Amino acid sequence: MTKILEALLTDFFKDAFPIADILFSQLINIVFWVENHISDGSIFQNTILDNSRSEIFFNTMFEVTTNFGVAFLIFKFLKKIFDTYIIGSDGDSSISVENILIGFCKGLIIIFSFNFLYEIFVNISIDFINQMLDAVGLVTVTSLVEIFEQFFLGGNLFTLLALLVFFICYLLLVFQFIKRGLEMLILRLGVPIACVGLIDSDNGVFAPYIKIFIQNSVTVVIQLAMIKLGFGVISNGNIFFGIASMIMGIKTPQFLQQFMIGLGNGGINMMNINQMANMVSKVSRFIRK
Repeated sequence: MTKILEALLTDFFKDAFPIADILFSQLINIVFWVENHISDGSIFQNTILDNSRSEIFFNTMFEVTTNFGVAFLIFKFLKKIFDTYIIGSDGDSSISVENILIGFCKGLIIIFSFNFLYEIFVNISIDFINQMLDAVGLVTVTSLVEIFEQFFLGGNLFTLLALLVFFICYLLLVFQFIKRGLEMLILRLGVPIACVGLIDSDNGVFAPYIKIFIQNSVTVVIQLAMIKLGFGVISNGNIFFGIASMIMGIKTPQFLQQFMIGLGNGGINMMNINQMANMVSKVSRFIRK
């Protein structure tokens, strides 16, 4: 029975690891440029996400959100000036108009330069990961197939089961990367709309929006580092530290939440939300009486 199970696991890894290697080489692009991978495969042939149409589709989406962002920014700028300095019904009219103009200009600059800045950020993130791993000699990670053939092919059942745990953790991380890539795509699409808040004195929705964007980005960088570290560690035959690295990668979002939630003045005050909810509840009970 043990031999049969060992043979089944060996055949499974021989078939699964080549696919895992392909996913591993594309993880960074899946996260930061997920739109380039959504249309992969024949399932989208002759549809709106066909390879021949997907680039036009996503470019159009970015153009639409950019145009709406600019339009909303101009509209809010004019409304702010009119309400504050003509009607006097919004804000403090003693505030210099230059401050509102600066916020308007900042919004336009970020809207039109965000794609360029995003590419710089991705390059910095990749370089940071590689330099960190290079410090411990793991910048060049061996493929899973080579690792399996060198250390685990013909191994005992316990070793193969440990490798199965590693592979399951790796798949969980891959799904997290795909989910995170879709979140990053939505955040990138929404940046022009969020820039409208820069006209407000407290930066409006822009501050918490960017905080979420940074939290997602930092999570991605750490998870990429952990998954590369896991590959590098098991390339030396240490399967248990490889599993630990993968588990740490899976737990990274919960780990970072302890430090990043509630930072900055633009975040959501949960105490105020709870107080508002209690007040609404009391008013509702009073009305029902």
